[in-house]
Amino acid sequence: MLNFLHHDDLELPVGNGTFLLTIDNAVRTGDFELLRALQDRQFGRASKDAMDIAATAGRLDMVQFLDENRSEGGTFAAFTGATAGSHDTVLEYLRTHRPQDELVAPRIKAKDDGDDRASALTHGSANLLDAVATTGSCIIM
Repeated sequence: MLNFLHHDDLELPVGNGTFLLTIDNAVRTGDFELLRALQDRQFGRASKDAMDIAATAGRLDMVQFLDENRSEGGTFAAFTGATAGSHDTVLEYLRTHRPQDELVAPRIKAKDDGDDRASALTHGSANLLDAVATTGSCIIM
């Protein structure tokens, strides 16, 4: 049986951190209060994708929150996403507070349509070549 905690109008089960990547999904929704509530409850995990997604969306509030409250950081994709979206304040924040992330290779997800993981090289991120050139590597998931 799940126990629920009430946080304003948001009810969350008491978590033990086993719910996969809920922080990433909260960032994807763009709901800062959900992100904060999940973090406050230590409910679920995050990946470097959370920072990359927040930066690409221009969400300085989320980038700052993740930087101050999570340890995952981001990747080169956060910098390229912020640049592509003309999110100058986000880019400035990343360069000031997360410069080490610019050298981290992003994960490139292979298509799940029967192709092998090498298909990510042709069907993956538009920034793949930039990432490889800058970081010297990429991780194909």
